[in-house]
Amino acid sequence: MTRNLYCVYEITGVEDRNHIMSRLSNPRRLYAETAKSEILLSERVFSSALVEGLLRKAGYKGSYDYSFSERGKPYLTDGDLYFSISHSYPFVAAAVSEKPVGIDIEKMDESRRKGWKEIAQSRYGSKHGKAWAELGDFAAFLSYFTRAEAYSKMNDIPLAGLLTDDSWEDEAEKFLDSSIGPSYIVSFSGVALKECSPQAFVT
Repeated sequence: MTRNLYCVYEITGVEDRNHIMSRLSNPRRLYAETAKSEILLSERVFSSALVEGLLRKAGYKGSYDYSFSERGKPYLTDGDLYFSISHSYPFVAAAVSEKPVGIDIEKMDESRRKGWKEIAQSRYGSKHGKAWAELGDFAAFLSYFTRAEAYSKMNDIPLAGLLTDDSWEDEAEKFLDSSIGPSYIVSFSGVALKECSPQAFVT
């Protein structure tokens, strides 16, 4: 049984969201219900469906009792599996692993990140940000951002410190993987993960 998995799913709008939400554990369903917008509700429902589906596929048989670290990172109080969730509508992603893991996904849409060039120059250091801004390399900017976010999730450390300090990259290199899809970039940090079909988890 493979216990190191990740999934990316694109919400199409034709799914029966209420049915999917009814299959979630009580904590994840209650969390979804606190969403302040329809988009956030969908992101929470489908990302929760992914992670709990992956947990089942990895052999988890616990009660889905979640706790939180001091920084707010969720974890299971029973079992020996770690997980991470990310969403950037209409995409959601989740990862499950035997070791600490982080995943981040970002839709490649410059209109959703207005002013990214100024952010790159001011927050990403001279090693990367200035060059990306001058070249208009939005994909490189997002790739770096998702890798930093995934690494910060894996280690439960603040993202802001990584974005202004490149020294973490050499240490992180052995943990990181990044791929670019037609509409998104996804990065994960942790052990090598096996991609799987999301269909069994969200229908």
